Amino acid sequence: MPTQDPRAGAKKMENTNKMTERRENLKKTSKAVKELIEAGKIKATNLNDALLESYSGKKKNQVWLTLELWQAAGYSVRKGETAQMIWGKKQESTNKETGESYSYFQILFIFNNTQVERTVRNFKEPATKKTETDQALVPETVGEDLPF
Repeated sequence: MPTQDPRAGAKKMENTNKMTERRENLKKTSKAVKELIEAGKIKATNLNDALLESYSGKKKNQVWLTLELWQAAGYSVRKGETAQMIWGKKQESTNKETGESYSYFQILFIFNNTQVERTVRNFKEPATKKTETDQALVPETVGEDLPF
């Protein structure tokens, strides 16, 4: 009978704490960027575009995609590169224990074209069909119900 690693629970809690910390940092950054949009210092159509502009600085022509989308296009992220975070679509869920429903905004981890390189694998296979969910991961506009 296999024994459970006693560090597994601590590792899971550590990962949960890191994700909570990253979510809080994204909220703080989003508030600051939203204020810059309202003051007219950043010209962006939505919060995610403004976040990407703040991540990019003055660099132009950057493409931002998730790891999975880069891999599907035949690229890999260079070792040591760090993902940036943006807000995804609002998700609805239900607490299994209490039965209460709640909503939250998904966090997407994205990389830009300066962080990836073409892989040596052959990607001439037919591309997988995009689903409706893939096409609409990021909200089009800044809604009033965002978490900040």
